[in-house]
Amino acid sequence: MPVNKNQHYVPQFYLRYFSYQGNSKQIGVFVPDACFSHPTTKIADECTLPYFYGKDGELDKEIKTIEDKAAKLLPQICATNTVPRRDSEHHSFLVFYAMLSMQRTALAAETVLESNKFIEEQLQPDPNEAFFKSFFDFSREDAIKLKLRVAFELYTVLMDLEIKLLVNKTAIPFVTSDSPVTMYNQLAEAKKALVPSYGYACLGIQLFFPINPQYCLIFYDSTTYKVGNRKDRVITVMDEKDIFDINRLQMLQCAKKVFFNHDLGKRELAKLTSSLTKHPRKNLSENNVADFLDNGGQVHKESLYVSSKPETRVKMALSFIKSITPHQSWHHDRANTRKAVSRLLDELYASLEVTHFML
Repeated sequence: MPVNKNQHYVPQFYLRYFSYQGNSKQIGVFVPDACFSHPTTKIADECTLPYFYGKDGELDKEIKTIEDKAAKLLPQICATNTVPRRDSEHHSFLVFYAMLSMQRTALAAETVLESNKFIEEQLQPDPNEAFFKSFFDFSREDAIKLKLRVAFELYTVLMDLEIKLLVNKTAIPFVTSDSPVTMYNQLAEAKKALVPSYGYACLGIQLFFPINPQYCLIFYDSTTYKVGNRKDRVITVMDEKDIFDINRLQMLQCAKKVFFNHDLGKRELAKLTSSLTKHPRKNLSENNVADFLDNGGQVHKESLYVSSKPETRVKMALSFIKSITPHQSWHHDRANTRKAVSRLLDELYASLEVTHFML
C-alpha cells in the first residue's frame, strides 16, 4: 500500500467541525501576520506537509489510529453535553490527546529546530565532531519525533488537571488554528512571575481546546482556580468578551493560520486583528543563555541554555474563572508537585544571571 505523502499535523476530521456551512470541505482562514483572510479554502490543503511524519508512513498510521478514537469521543462529548470524570479511561485519553495536539504540529517541530540553531550559534561546535552530528544535525522529521516522544512520555504530568466543557451561547463562534490547543497561566500573570510558567507541571496552568464553534474544553489546575460551580461539569458562557479572549489566544499562539466557520463576522474578525496592535504575536520560542552565580555573586564557568514557550500575557479575566486564595491553594495536597516545580524554577532563576536574551 503506497505511503500517504500529504500528512496532516492538524487532522482533517477536526477541521471539518469548523467547516463553511458544515460542508466538511471548506473552511475560513485568517493569516494574522499578513492580515489576510478567505472564507472558503480547502480543508484538504490546510495543515499538511509532505511526509511530515516520515516517508515510511508508520508514524502517520499510528497517529491516525489515535485520531479515529478522538473522532468518536469529541462528537460524543458535544452530543451528551458532558465530559469524562477524572481517572476514567476517557479522561486519560483527552489529556493525552490534548498533549499530542500540542506536540504534533509544524509549530512544535519548528521550535525544536529554532532552539537547536540558537544553541549551535552559541557553542559554534566543530561540524565534524560526533557530538555535533548527534545533537545538532537535526532534521524536521527528527524534531517532530522528539516532540511526539514528549507527548507519549510526559502527558501523565497533566493527569491532575480538571476538565470542563464550555458551551458557547453567544453569537460569536469559537475559532481554532494550526496549533489548536492554547496555554495560559492567570496565576503567574497575577503574580507577575519572571520565570517560565507555561511548563506542563507549573502551578496555575490552563489549556483551551475548542472542539467546534460551540464547544471548548478547558483543562485547568483545580488547586488554583474555581471554574463555574464546583459540581458542574459543563459551563454555559453568555459573555461575548469571554469568547473573544479565548479566540484571541488562538490568534496569538498559532503558527501561521486561524480557522473559522461562516458564523464569524467581519466585525469580530477585525476586532481580533486590531487586538494584535496592543499585544503583538511573539516568536516561536524564547532562548536564553544564563550564567550560574554562587552566593558571593561570582560567575561559574558553566552556562545554562534555556528555551521556553513565549508566554501570552493579556490580562485575560474570564467571567467563569475565579482564583483560589493563596493559602487555600498552597496547602492542597494535590498541588504539592506543581508547587515544588514552581518553587524550583524560582530558585533556579534566582541563581542565574541572564547574559543573552533572544527575542
